[in-house]
Amino acid sequence: TKSEILQLYLNTVPFGDNTYGIETASLVFFNKQTSRLLPQESAVLVGMLKGNTDYNPARNYDASLKRRNIVLTQMVRYEYLNESEADSLMNLEIKLNYRKLQHDEGPAPYLRAHLARELREWARNNPRPDGSKYNIYTDGLKIYTTIDYELQVAAEEAIRDHLSRLQKEFDAHWKNNEPWKKNPMLARKEILNSRFYEYLAREGLSHEEIIKMMKEPSIRHVFTWQGEKEMKISALDSILHHFQMLQAGLISLESRTGFVKAWVGGINYKYFKYDHVTSYRQAGSTFKPFVYAEALEKGISPCTFYANDSVVYEDYDNWTPRNSDRSYGGYYSMQGALTHSVNTVSAKIIMETGIRNVTNLAKQLGFKGDIPEVPSLALGTGTVSLYELARAYSVFLNKGYLVNPVIIRRIEDQKGNVIFSQGPEISTDTIISKQTAELMTAMLTHVVNRGTASSLRTVYGFSEDIAGKTGTTQNQTDGWFVGMTPDLITAVWVGGDNPVVRFRSITYGQGAYMALPIFARYMQKVYRHPVYRMSADSRFNIPSEIQDMLACPDFREEEYDSLLDMLEKTEESIGDFIRRIFRRKTRRGEKEESEVE
Repeated sequence: TKSEILQLYLNTVPFGDNTYGIETASLVFFNKQTSRLLPQESAVLVGMLKGNTDYNPARNYDASLKRRNIVLTQMVRYEYLNESEADSLMNLEIKLNYRKLQHDEGPAPYLRAHLARELREWARNNPRPDGSKYNIYTDGLKIYTTIDYELQVAAEEAIRDHLSRLQKEFDAHWKNNEPWKKNPMLARKEILNSRFYEYLAREGLSHEEIIKMMKEPSIRHVFTWQGEKEMKISALDSILHHFQMLQAGLISLESRTGFVKAWVGGINYKYFKYDHVTSYRQAGSTFKPFVYAEALEKGISPCTFYANDSVVYEDYDNWTPRNSDRSYGGYYSMQGALTHSVNTVSAKIIMETGIRNVTNLAKQLGFKGDIPEVPSLALGTGTVSLYELARAYSVFLNKGYLVNPVIIRRIEDQKGNVIFSQGPEISTDTIISKQTAELMTAMLTHVVNRGTASSLRTVYGFSEDIAGKTGTTQNQTDGWFVGMTPDLITAVWVGGDNPVVRFRSITYGQGAYMALPIFARYMQKVYRHPVYRMSADSRFNIPSEIQDMLACPDFREEEYDSLLDMLEKTEESIGDFIRRIFRRKTRRGEKEESEVE
C-alpha cells in the first residue's frame, strides 16, 4: 500500500550527519521518538527530505524554518491543519535538542555491534576486484538488513516493560539480604575488570588499597529503569548496583526464511555490552523437544506411558532427576511429560532413546556449546545460545528442514552496485522426518494450551495458534521461553550475568514467569503490526492423522497391562471402546456412518 511504501522510505532515507531513518533523525534533532514529536517538529524533518544539507536546522536555520513553514502550508491545503493552527505554528522558532548519537545509542545497538564484527570478517574475505579491502566505516557502503524496525522496537519495549517490573520484585525479594553486598567479592570478576580498578592497579596500588579507595563515594552515573541517574555513590557500590541487574535477550526470526526480525542482546548497551543473543547458558527444559524428537525418530510412540518415579542412575554418579514441583507417582504419556515438563520421564526417554543419538541430533542442529553425554542432558544441562535455539526450533515448523538465521540482505557500494546479497539458507537434507516435525509442533501447542506455558491463554488471552516451551535451570539461574507461531520463532532468556543473581523461589524464577511475559508483550505488538497482523490468522495445519497419534491422556493414575485390563479398570465395554474409535475416524471422514453401525 501507499502508506507501507512511505513507511519503508522513511525508515531508510538519509537526514545527513550519518543519520538514516526518521526515527533516528527524531532522536538526533529533537532527542525524542517520532511518536512524541510536535507537529512543527515533524514538519522540520519532513522538510529536510527536499535536501538534508540545505534544510538541516542545525546548519542552515533560516532555510530550514522557511521549508518547515512550506510543509505546514501543505498540511493546511490537505486539511491536516486549519489556517489558524498553522499560523500559530509558523510563528514558533525551531527548538532543537540536537545530539550526535553514539554507537551505544539508537535502535538495535547490540545488533549493530554484532554486524560490525560480521562485516569486518566479510571485508577480509571479499576484496574488491583489484584486491584491495573494503573499509566498512569509510567506503560509503550501504548495509541492508532483515530487521523490521517496528518489531525491533516492539521487542525492546517488551523487555523494558517486563524487566523494569521484574527488577522491582527481584530487589524486594533480596532486600537487605543480598549475598553480594555481604560479600562483595562474589562480584570479583566485575570488580577486577572495572576501569577504576585497572587504572589504580597500573598506578601500583595493592588490592587492599584499591578496594579501600573504591569504597569512597563520588558523583557517578548509573543505570536505572527510570533513566540514567547521577548519584553520589562509591565505585564499589556502583559495580554492585549494576551487578544485581537482571538481564535479558531476545531473537525473533521468520520461520520459513530465517530472516531475523528483532535482535535484543541486553537491557542497555551503554552499561552492559555483553550480548545475550549469542552468549551461552544452560538450556533447561527448552532442550527437551530435541530429546523427544529423537525418541520419535527411534519409533517411540508419543502415547507411550512412563512411571513418574524417581530413579537413581548408578552409572552416572548416582544422579537422580527431580521434578520442579517435587511431585511423583502415576504415569505420564510421552506427550504429557513434554506438556508438563516432567523431569523424571524425560530422563527415562533419553536413556531409552540413547544419549549419543540425542547429542548427534544436537550437532546436526548446529549447537556448538557443551552438550554432555549424560542423562541430565534431557533436563537441559547443555549450554546453548538464543541464536542456536531459534535456529534449531525452525526444524519443527519447516517439516524437518533446518533454516539458518539471516541478518544481512545485501550490501551496496557508494555507487549503488550490489556487491553482496543473501537469501534464505535452508538445509538441503531433512534433519528429522516430516512426521516427527509435525508431531513435535503439535506437542508444543499442547504446552501452550494446557501445560507450562498456558498463561499465554489464561492470563494474556491469546487465541491464535502458538506453540512453545518454557525452560528453567537449576536454582532458577536461567529463565527461558521459545515461542512459535506459523510465521515467527522467538526465543527469550532472562537471568543475571552472574549465577548468584537469581530468584530463590521457583515461583518467580521459572521461565514461565521470567521470560514468557516478554514473548507475550512482544506478540501483542506483533499482531498490531501492519504486515504481521495477518499472521494472527495463520494456522499450523496439523494433519488429522498426526492429531490421532496424540489421542491419549497426558496422565493416568494406574498402569494398564493390556487393552482388556484398561477397559476393565475404566469400566468401558469393548463395544463402547470400538464405537469411540470409529466415531473419531468418522469425524475425519474416513468412514461412513452406516459402516460404523
